[in-house]
Amino acid sequence: MSTSTNFTGLCLSICNINSTHYLRDPATLWCPDNIFKLGFFSPGSRNSSNRYVGIWYNFSETTVVWVANRDKPLKDSSGVFKISDDGNLVVMNGMNEILWTSNVSSSSRVVMNSTAQLRSGNLVLLDNAKNGNVIWQSYQHPSDTFLPKMKIPINSAKTGEKTCLRSWKSSLDPSFGDFSTSITAILPQLLIWKGEYVLWRSGQWNGQIFIGIKRRRSVHTGEYNVVDEEEGTVYLTRLVERKEATRFVLETTGNLVQSYWDEIERKWKFPWSAIENDCDVYGTCGPFGRCNSLDSPICSCLRGFEPKNRDKWRKGNWSSGCVMRKSLQCD
Repeated sequence: MSTSTNFTGLCLSICNINSTHYLRDPATLWCPDNIFKLGFFSPGSRNSSNRYVGIWYNFSETTVVWVANRDKPLKDSSGVFKISDDGNLVVMNGMNEILWTSNVSSSSRVVMNSTAQLRSGNLVLLDNAKNGNVIWQSYQHPSDTFLPKMKIPINSAKTGEKTCLRSWKSSLDPSFGDFSTSITAILPQLLIWKGEYVLWRSGQWNGQIFIGIKRRRSVHTGEYNVVDEEEGTVYLTRLVERKEATRFVLETTGNLVQSYWDEIERKWKFPWSAIENDCDVYGTCGPFGRCNSLDSPICSCLRGFEPKNRDKWRKGNWSSGCVMRKSLQCD
């Protein structure tokens, strides 16, 4: 009969969780050459009773890049993160209720066949019965953060599978917020959605850049690539390794923001964001409207057009756009 080992309140010098090693709050999983840790945390405040299992930077503990049980927080510090009898990773509370699972189905997997490792911010689940094949990874189930080596967002025209970033509801609540970002499978472009409505679009990928992004040098040309595989799966990936830690985050406001860690100043810096002013929001001025953030008001109609709804236009709601002053006389 095997004996499980419970690690509590210490940092492990190993990167594995298996059938005999599991984490109990407040333990963390970490290895010396990894800039990430995995463990239990409370967002924003150590006094919060809500606890989550997540991944964060070793040098910036408040910068969480992935959360397991986003919509089902632990209500106390009784949480356990382990491999269950069916080989899946699970988050369990003190009543042994499963709040989150990696949800990989396999009738042949048994408890001794699975191992979990933390690799550069990617939590991977390995099937040791099949030469250590990766059967699940957090990179393919992201939260609100895009990290180097990720291949997301994924959008498959063939299978209908779509993987997207989802914003936190608030800075203190990592549950699913109102915003998401994904890449289209046909004529690839990045989109930020607010529910079912497009908030921002990057413009089409032309093989080197997204043509609608104005400050191209901040989304480094030649550093990223959009890959369209033969089976219709499209994903964004990073080609160039950089020394500094870098990431893209879909913020709670719906803005997609790039940041990198300045080791000298010991803080995050923000060279680029998708939405810098109201004119960057998709459809701000509506059909046949023109937007200039330096004007007041920022919206005006194209020559020969006038506001479709003057009352809304005067109140600063330009979304209905403009119509022609005179209808076309066509036989």
